[in-house]
Amino acid sequence: MKNTFTMLLAALVACVFVAQAPLAQEAKDEAEPAEVKPKQTSQEDRRKECEEIIGSMRDLARVAYAKSGEAPKTLTGEAGKQGCGATAEDLKGDYAKMHDQVYAVTDKRGSAALIVEDVAGKDGFAIMTFEWASGDSKVDWYASLDELKKAHKEVKIEDKTTDAGEGKEAEGEGKDAKEGDGEIDPWAAYRKEGRNWTYEITGGFKMKTTIKNVTDDGCDMETQMYMNGQAMGPANTTALKFETAERGSGEMPPAPKSIEKEIECKAGTFEAISYDDGKTWMMKKYPGIIVKSEAMELVEFNEGDED
Repeated sequence: MKNTFTMLLAALVACVFVAQAPLAQEAKDEAEPAEVKPKQTSQEDRRKECEEIIGSMRDLARVAYAKSGEAPKTLTGEAGKQGCGATAEDLKGDYAKMHDQVYAVTDKRGSAALIVEDVAGKDGFAIMTFEWASGDSKVDWYASLDELKKAHKEVKIEDKTTDAGEGKEAEGEGKDAKEGDGEIDPWAAYRKEGRNWTYEITGGFKMKTTIKNVTDDGCDMETQMYMNGQAMGPANTTALKFETAERGSGEMPPAPKSIEKEIECKAGTFEAISYDDGKTWMMKKYPGIIVKSEAMELVEFNEGDED
């Protein structure tokens, strides 16, 4: 087949060279491809893609937060270690490019923000502010990043950090928690081999977390997602280190107000604490375990094998 193709090609070339000049010129003119113009896209198409990507990154960030009990700081990076598990390619589209940060919303605890820009049509920047618990979100577009910053001074864009209002510092009852000072251990929930808990999440999902391979320094957190009683792929295992971030020397912001009471859920009744006026309740004994929120409810809790 290869030899046949070669012979046909040689014959075709010979015919071209022996043809009369006018015919050759005519063939050349006909062979020239028409100019290929770049595909035209509308602002609506570009913004639609941008908003689809920022929406998917919001969902990914909320899953990372639900698994670790701590607000992520970046979209990339390992989930459970201040990342959401996204890849660099996940942040890009044909027209869109995500900023690889999860930003704090200073005047509304329990909220965060994401930013995406239209890199194809230069149509500006979009910011999505959303609530960790419910996922409720709002998207606003601006011509430039400077305009976005001026319009959203409540979003910590410069320092590129985020605070869900329900992460490890908040779970320490809003005090200057330090090891050995009698405050609640932010890693208490993760220090017991076999301890496990299951959430029922809006949309028909369930998520079970099991603590394994506990040492003095850390553990493995196994997370399995379910839909209609069926496992959604293999379990995800995240290695956790029992580390407490050092506090800076600057003035600390005022501690958030908290309320405490017993909360009943499908898993039982627990002493709980909230830092967002009762929208989200966490176990007082085990920071990081949500008892009930607008988007999830604890449906099973097991202490694990006794020492």
